[in-house]
Amino acid sequence: MRKSKGMALIMVLAITGCTSNFEPFSMASPPRMTPVQECAIGYDLAQQIYTHVSLTETVIIAPRRKTGCETYAIAYLQQAGFKIDDRGARGGFEVEVVKSSSFVVTATAVVGERLKLSRNYELAETGVYGVSDVTILELPAFAELR
Repeated sequence: MRKSKGMALIMVLAITGCTSNFEPFSMASPPRMTPVQECAIGYDLAQQIYTHVSLTETVIIAPRRKTGCETYAIAYLQQAGFKIDDRGARGGFEVEVVKSSSFVVTATAVVGERLKLSRNYELAETGVYGVSDVTILELPAFAELR
């Protein structure tokens, strides 16, 4: 049931409002993603944080310069009720995307210094597909798994 809801969210995000210039990438270059793909990864990672981790009384510090994935993830987390500090302080939220294979990327979100989670995505012309479960790599003492 959760997977179908997640896939529905990713598909809806992929269909809404962004144009696509999808090109596969070589392993030697950084991943080139469309705004649709960045949007889908950002929202999905944020949804995974919201679904799997309880951060009580925590303020997420937004980075000064956000990547596309970070912009969408911060927007979702804010809509989900997380407190976001975007006053330009040193960022405590980061999304890193690296290639795993020709059409698969691994996105890792880091919140603060100790919360880190990761998921693999297959790139498609209309967005992305989550191809792995979310992996909680680090969990701080002030957070709990839901």
